[in-house]
Amino acid sequence: MKESKINKIKQILKMNGEEQETQYEKRQQMVVLGSVRSGANHIAQNVEVALDEASVDHLDTKIVNDVAKIESMILGMDPKDEDKRPTIPMGVILMSQMRQYNMLNGNGMSISTTEDQNGSGMTVYDIVKNLCDQYEIPFEYIDDPAEEAEAVPALIGKVVV
Repeated sequence: MKESKINKIKQILKMNGEEQETQYEKRQQMVVLGSVRSGANHIAQNVEVALDEASVDHLDTKIVNDVAKIESMILGMDPKDEDKRPTIPMGVILMSQMRQYNMLNGNGMSISTTEDQNGSGMTVYDIVKNLCDQYEIPFEYIDDPAEEAEAVPALIGKVVV
């Protein structure tokens, strides 16, 4: 997940040197990005409760803990598939930690979503925020599960019109 992938997606959207105003199909899903340790499961359950209380029963909540799956979960597609248009979620919540897995042995480790992990100058937060801004997806970052009381209703308010 590098800035070059985000730029590649932007290039797909360019025609004759101008970016096109495009409406993307929205899938009936809220995406929670985070590890169990960061409280992602708890937040996802509370999102589902808040959606039920708002009488929204057609939205699904998906938890993603693997950093390598961020783009495919937000865009609803493999970013390398240029023939397919993105389908975006109704909202995204990013937690303070996610998991990163070693491709050789499958071992995982927790990583901070606000620290540069590979020297690229981009954090997980930057990548997720850029994608959400680009596709106009409501976004909330929760650093501490105690912030959930404000963040979950704020995101639900952006989604439920």
